[in-house]
Amino acid sequence: MEFENKIIYSDYEPPCERRGCFAYENGRCTILTSNDFGKRECPFYKPENENNEV
Repeated sequence: MEFENKIIYSDYEPPCERRGCFAYENGRCTILTSNDFGKRECPFYKPENENNEV
């Protein structure tokens, strides 16, 4: 089975301060619909340079 490598953007973009993340754009997360992870860091954070290596 072959998968297409594409990003699906969310309609609601919660505020985000992780400027180095691949999903960060203009102070918002373009991937998630919620950024409430309790006391944990965002489990989806991935630096832009790591994302481009895939």
